[in-house]
Amino acid sequence: MPNNKASGPSKISYEMLKHLTGEAFSLSLVLANACLIHEDIPADWREALVYPIPKPHEFDT
Repeated sequence: MPNNKASGPSKISYEMLKHLTGEAFSLSLVLANACLIHEDIPADWREALVYPIPKPHEFDT
């Protein structure tokens, strides 16, 4: 994923995840894999915030 993107409702940015090391990285990987294996993704992880960004000029497409 690209850097400098807005974080979601959790306020955990991609940059934070990218800099995990050691045990923190291992535990987050175990958690993510367990969710995928058990096909049970927490509902809060499915939330997203969408903000409209006005264009500086008329959009004609």
